[in-house]
Amino acid sequence: MPAARKSSRARSFLTKRTNAITYHFCPEAPAISETSDQRAILFSDVCESTAIYERIGDVKALALINSLFKALDKEVNTNGGVTVK
Repeated sequence: MPAARKSSRARSFLTKRTNAITYHFCPEAPAISETSDQRAILFSDVCESTAIYERIGDVKALALINSLFKALDKEVNTNGGVTVK
């Protein structure tokens, strides 16, 4: 099989899998086009968040978590991405 055809099949497969995973976690997210050269999905979780809340209190912990996600949103949006959830 020619390399170009393999590349096209791989791109198609990856696009379908990416769309399936995205839809699973966030059905309202737009589908990704096969013509796009780059794609990334960021899943984030704050490890030990319960301990953080217990250690510094609800108000401070919430402000910390919100500032983290605000910084992530800013970077995603600056680079042409979309924050879905």
